[in-house]
Amino acid sequence: MKLPSCTRALLLLLQLLLLVVCSSSEDANETGEAAAEAVPKTRNAREESVCRPFLTSSLTSPLVASTKRNLKRDEDAEFSCELVLQDVNLPMQIRVTIHEGLAWLAIRHVQMGLVRHKTVIRHLQLLAKMVPKNFGFQYRAGSWGLDVFVNQPEEAVHNLHECVYGKASEDASIGEAERLAARRDYAKALGLVGRYREAQVELLHLLRLSPLDFGLAFLLKDATRMRLLVDKTSSAQEMALVNAAVQEALAPSQDEYARLSALASNDYAGFVPPLDAGYTIKRIKSLPTAKEFAAHVERREPLLISLGSSSNLNTALGWHVDKWLSSSLSAESYLLKAAGEELVQIESRLTRFANSTNMMLESVLLGHGCDVQRAVVPFERFLKDHYFPEREKFKDKERRFDEPLSFAYLNTQRAGTGKDIYRPPLHKLKGDIDPPFFLEQSVWENMKDVNIWMGHARGASSVSRLHMDATDNLYILLQGKKDFTLFPPLYSQYMKTISPTIATSPNGLSYQFKQVNSTTEGHNLHFSEATSLLDEVLAQAKGKELHVSLEPGDLLYLPTGWFHQVASSTGRHMALNYWWKPPGWEQAVEFDKRKQAEVYASYKKTETHSGDEL
Repeated sequence: MKLPSCTRALLLLLQLLLLVVCSSSEDANETGEAAAEAVPKTRNAREESVCRPFLTSSLTSPLVASTKRNLKRDEDAEFSCELVLQDVNLPMQIRVTIHEGLAWLAIRHVQMGLVRHKTVIRHLQLLAKMVPKNFGFQYRAGSWGLDVFVNQPEEAVHNLHECVYGKASEDASIGEAERLAARRDYAKALGLVGRYREAQVELLHLLRLSPLDFGLAFLLKDATRMRLLVDKTSSAQEMALVNAAVQEALAPSQDEYARLSALASNDYAGFVPPLDAGYTIKRIKSLPTAKEFAAHVERREPLLISLGSSSNLNTALGWHVDKWLSSSLSAESYLLKAAGEELVQIESRLTRFANSTNMMLESVLLGHGCDVQRAVVPFERFLKDHYFPEREKFKDKERRFDEPLSFAYLNTQRAGTGKDIYRPPLHKLKGDIDPPFFLEQSVWENMKDVNIWMGHARGASSVSRLHMDATDNLYILLQGKKDFTLFPPLYSQYMKTISPTIATSPNGLSYQFKQVNSTTEGHNLHFSEATSLLDEVLAQAKGKELHVSLEPGDLLYLPTGWFHQVASSTGRHMALNYWWKPPGWEQAVEFDKRKQAEVYASYKKTETHSGDEL
């Protein structure tokens, strides 16, 4: 295997540096007993002989970008390297070199699907402390501190501040792209810890440099919204000046958004509900046959199946979810025993940020935003801290999700390393839920995810940000109450998505303008900027929405591309959902590529901005 020149150079440097360790060890052995008495002998020559070749050989070095690794060999070598680090007299440069190698080793393991994020951040934070002027160490420590498996935003703020304003920013060799990336992450970290005033400053700076970054524009609007909610110290005059600066910075972005939106097309060919005031989504009171359900999928028409109760649902599908829903301690005990140790991702909004007079927000807005709080925790902790909090409450002050007024929600999970479509913790509970018989084999062949959704809202209901999904969805409510507001794909261009919606395919899937170097992850561009259905940005969509309420035992089929907002009432709620690729998804992929190219070409023909890269 031929290694890149930069990797070969790093390996050579490692070899030279670590050779010093072994040479020093051999020299120390030759100095005799007197020298040994003068300097404590903590260095272990055998461990050094394992660590050095492991970190420097092209066959084993973690600097080589490969995820085909021998984990047993990695474990033994890592143990030896950690023992070498115990030497109190180890030269600083050697110590830095070994920590860097072990950080990359843990990163390779994460890339292989192992949960070693805390090991990565431990080494990176040590490196940032040992060499504070090193931009790379500070930036990696900051960006990994924002990872949901690590969830250390306060520490990330410190590391990224060093990249933007501290000693690490003085490194003349760092390119502009790296500096902008660090500033973007710094703004994100500030939002996560509720420092919205400072986040605004960074986002204003970034947006002036990149007026076509619609992700930045959205985050700036959201940071401004949150600051208005929580800032009780700024004067009215100061806030007016800030808002004026924000509007001035947003103006170029809004102009380009309008130009791109004007190029949008809509080729949706599915079901469109009449706009009659009395129209409601079709409701049936028994499970459909496979043929009946397939007809709705083919027509792209939503369907509500109301079975009356979760008990009736349990019976009709041959499920055993009653064991999850008992009001007694048996439900908690069952879930803890079955899946308590599984790692799950939770999302939170800290309602203590509502305002300084202890008034709660009317609802907790979930989804994408500058104040999104996500972390990966054991399912047991979610259950005890948030789902059954009245029974047992952890007192660990280091935990970030046991604030007295916090709301945590277990929603979509990251895909695991295996091929199990049942996402954690559901993969440990799937024996209780046989596949619904009315889903045809063609649906199962295109099934992507089966998720469990759980939350316990106290003092404020939860509301998802208006969005659409790129998959067909069967949503099954087991506990609580949900209110869905729906918009058909025919009106997707009116949803004021974060990036302009430029096309809608025949099967209903809409596409947003994709931009180079956007701050917003691509999978979030389909979220709406609207913070409520009364938001003025949805003016063109007013009167085109449908409303449907779900009770326990209800199943809702929602085709891809239907924009929806989901409100959960206060109290405990639980649901399952099945996501699968919609009919015509292969053609939709090519449709997206073609439309993106067409819009880009049309946009360039009428280009009036000053050369910002799309």
